[in-house]
Amino acid sequence: MEVRFQDGVRVGALTFDPTRPPARGAGAAFFTHRPPRRIALAQPMMSAPMAARWPGALGVPFHHAVVAMGLRLEVLPSGYGVGGAAVVVTRAGHRTLVVGPVSEAFEAQPADTLVLFAPEAVRWTDADWVGAACLGQPLTIAVPDAAAAGIVSSRLAAAGVPHRCPAVASADGREGTRAARVSVVIGGVGLEVDARPQLDDDALVALAARVGAAHLLVHGPRADVLAQRLSEAGLPSRVLASPRQLMMPGLAPLSGR
Repeated sequence: MEVRFQDGVRVGALTFDPTRPPARGAGAAFFTHRPPRRIALAQPMMSAPMAARWPGALGVPFHHAVVAMGLRLEVLPSGYGVGGAAVVVTRAGHRTLVVGPVSEAFEAQPADTLVLFAPEAVRWTDADWVGAACLGQPLTIAVPDAAAAGIVSSRLAAAGVPHRCPAVASADGREGTRAARVSVVIGGVGLEVDARPQLDDDALVALAARVGAAHLLVHGPRADVLAQRLSEAGLPSRVLASPRQLMMPGLAPLSGR
């Protein structure tokens, strides 16, 4: 089964976690987690818990299988954020396990091909950002989605830090006082914090070993680093990269696709 990277991980005609809408007629899209900014799609697919918070989305219950774009999809909980999922894609008996951001709650499944996401390195520990919020100075904490915002709001509340947060994600369901010096924003600019549980490189290597896939593919911000760690563990992998347009001297790049 062909797997490549083109504005997201493409397995056949299905794109996982697209960074922009696929070209018209190019296939469907599945989100393993809520992106920082919603992609304009007519009917994206995702887990049922995530779809409950995304109007117009097609939700697939965990541990159930559906057929889409000629592929059999089984959705598994990844433990990353509300409704985070991994997906087993099967065609002609070949199993491809697509794993986006994932936590230790995920139970690995055997597969012929494994696609792993290599996240950004953790920039701030809980002690770092909670400590910064306790200083009383103006601070904006930027999180990737409502799930992370809810966790950050709960930890700030536990530390006794007055703060503003979108009501949908705050610890008490309220936006918070406008006089608060600390603000939590979703997908904005500020101290970038992702408070959701997420596997580090060592745990991702152990996950790959448990899956036992013959083909191992890696993508994401630190794909090269994770691929090297996998190779050192005796698990050679290939980095999925976006196709690059060949530039000819004196010619401007083509616009669009």
